[in-house]
Amino acid sequence: MEDNGSSPLFHASPQTGSKDKVKIGPLEPGPESPRELTGLKTLERELEPQEPSHLELWDEDGKKGRLDLQDMDGILGTSYEMLIKEAFRADKHFVVARMKSRHESSFTKQFSSFFSAFSVIKLIFKKKGEEIISRFHGTCGISAKNPITNHTIVGEVEFYLIRNIYLEKPEGQRYPPDKSLSLLGVRGEFLGTDYSYAHSAEMRDLVRANCLEDYQHLLNLDEYVHPLNDEWQVYLDRNVSDMQFSNDFQDIAVSAYRHSDKFFVHGFMSCVYVLVAFDTLINGLNATFAGKSREVVYPLTAAWILPGIILLFDHELKRIYRREEFRVFFVLKLIMWFVFFCAMVLGVATKQAVFCLAANGLQIFGPLLAAVYTTALFKIRLCSKKIENLEGVEAPQNLEDI
Repeated sequence: MEDNGSSPLFHASPQTGSKDKVKIGPLEPGPESPRELTGLKTLERELEPQEPSHLELWDEDGKKGRLDLQDMDGILGTSYEMLIKEAFRADKHFVVARMKSRHESSFTKQFSSFFSAFSVIKLIFKKKGEEIISRFHGTCGISAKNPITNHTIVGEVEFYLIRNIYLEKPEGQRYPPDKSLSLLGVRGEFLGTDYSYAHSAEMRDLVRANCLEDYQHLLNLDEYVHPLNDEWQVYLDRNVSDMQFSNDFQDIAVSAYRHSDKFFVHGFMSCVYVLVAFDTLINGLNATFAGKSREVVYPLTAAWILPGIILLFDHELKRIYRREEFRVFFVLKLIMWFVFFCAMVLGVATKQAVFCLAANGLQIFGPLLAAVYTTALFKIRLCSKKIENLEGVEAPQNLEDI
């Protein structure tokens, strides 16, 4: 450190440990003595940033707690400092779990325990087939306790992601081989809870991706075993399934009754749609099989009202199911029915072969294409999108399941 002979240097007093500033006088010019060199080196060491003894844990509302790096994971038997540095050198982040417990003899007092998330996943989750069973499951909830104190867990288990700050550096310059990693600037960010873990495949994938190979077996969950025996479990599952079916059927019946006025209109239009389309198809087939498809067009009333009926019926999709057909398909449909109407008019008026052939052909293929498109709208729903907010249209309940 350079000194110009006039500005003093300050450092914290090593004797008292306080933050009182102790003045060191200007250095005399000339060759430094060994004592002076030792004092300068000591001063530089004191001014260097010190390694943290704790890591702060944060969420969106602010700091939630501190993780003592020298504490040992009660299951893995390794300090958190070593676990974090081990994960960092493997180009991974580290996930820590915060578990809150309440003592049995003092329900007003609450304390927190920290664990590596990979060491407690197996303790607070089970699996039933492909389903993750947690403490919050509706029918198959499990009980879990603090593995160290054997006290009941209070609230949700919180997970914090300790990000690897060295991943921001180039790959060859991340980890110095000749000294220990520094954890300056490292902190924990709230990732989610055990409730989130059970319902978020993305969170589960993130935790597994940052788990070292040596700990991957800890993420393999045990199969859920109901406390009742198998015979009673079969009976219970059957009753639960019957009750669920009964509730679903009741919801469908209530929904159908509540929106019956809409479905009466929709059902009437469906009948008209089928009759008009069928009459138009038969009309076109009669002209074709009679060998007069180039000579005459039978002007049935059904063929004239078919385009209007189809457009109105497809528009019912918005009122009944809160869905809307894509604009490009709607425009193509308008063009097709405009050509259909023009061919019918020109075929009847001029009786030219080309117009008669086009009109009779469209009377065959028009209803068929319309039926396929309407099925895609109402049943398959490939040509429509869901409407989130539509004024004046009430969203039917459980209509997606009908």
